[in-house]
Amino acid sequence: MRFGQNIFNRVTVLLAISMLLSAFVTGAYDGVACTTEARSSVDISVLDTLGLPLRDYEVLYQINQGTVQKTICYTSSPCAIDFEKAGVFSLTVSKSGFQSAMGEVTVSKDVCHVITQRVTLTLKAF
Repeated sequence: MRFGQNIFNRVTVLLAISMLLSAFVTGAYDGVACTTEARSSVDISVLDTLGLPLRDYEVLYQINQGTVQKTICYTSSPCAIDFEKAGVFSLTVSKSGFQSAMGEVTVSKDVCHVITQRVTLTLKAF
């Protein structure tokens, strides 16, 4: 009986070590599986007052009141504003022929990635 218990204990220890190594190698931590992808901090969509998506607009943004940065969004799809950065994003969207619009969103993160926030702003034509 002692021989069988020793083998059982060794197998149990080996399985536990194997599971820990697997979690370490795959980036699994605290129930979250980490990946190597870069996630956008903010996905912004810009609409006109009819609810139609706009394209070719400029986004000025600051993270935690830091340096002003600029992104040009050329498509009507949601536009990614920075990657893997958490904090308070202050956004100003402008487009020729439209009044600017502002918004603010807080981006948090888990142990691996930011939690992408989706923002929709509406621009009013002059």
